Amino acid sequence: MKASHAAIARLGLAVALCAAAAYGATPDPCALPTSAQAGAALGVATVGPGKHLNAYLCAWGEAGKPMASGKAVRLHVLGPVGSMTPAQMFHNIKTPVPGFFLPAHAIVKTPVRGVGDDAVYERVGYGTPELSVKKGGNGFQISIHGLAGNQTSLIEAREKELALAVMAKLP
Repeated sequence: MKASHAAIARLGLAVALCAAAAYGATPDPCALPTSAQAGAALGVATVGPGKHLNAYLCAWGEAGKPMASGKAVRLHVLGPVGSMTPAQMFHNIKTPVPGFFLPAHAIVKTPVRGVGDDAVYERVGYGTPELSVKKGGNGFQISIHGLAGNQTSLIEAREKELALAVMAKLP
């Protein structure tokens, strides 16, 4: 009985190691854009260093202001979840949601050209857009907060510019 438990444990370890090799290591989100690039996306001269919110999420905020109430940019690197790869997670993000929501809660997904292998802006109701990008086996999301809600075009342009900087550091 003990031998079979050991064999199962070795098999599980082998599967985990193969999965890690297949997907590669998840990039550190705080190491992808620089603070200067995050500041440019926010339209401010200085931002604090990137702050890990977890292993996959980093945020930069306007220097001297709380991130919750000031301008902030967040970068979420998609990591594997169970057997789902980052590319599969991106596909799920990109998939349209049936339009049965009221306009204030509607989820609108707009394809983006010229960014990665595939990209989409997602906007919920009257909120600000979030850019999701797939490049090779990697995926990430960028969102800018604290700018006026009526500045959608500006937010989209800045998210796209930051995404291009992030992609330059991805394999």
